[in-house]
Amino acid sequence: MLSEQWLVEAALPQRTKDIVLALTRRPGEDLADYAARIRRTPGALLVKEADLAHNADPVRLAALNESTRDRLGRKYARMRELLGL
Repeated sequence: MLSEQWLVEAALPQRTKDIVLALTRRPGEDLADYAARIRRTPGALLVKEADLAHNADPVRLAALNESTRDRLGRKYARMRELLGL
């Protein structure tokens, strides 16, 4: 895992750094607060939407047991709802 300090010092555009920080959920952070930060950070919503689409890919989910598939389906649906997707 890379540290926030590494990111601050990295030779990356500030927009990229902002998106990475927005998409990094903090320990104990409320899901609604996390989603709100993503929504207000330019570019972060697009990245999160692509991440959710990848995670919810039916081929990927088909490899999981039913209870895990159901749990993740609910998790991804809730996040999409909070993001307004």
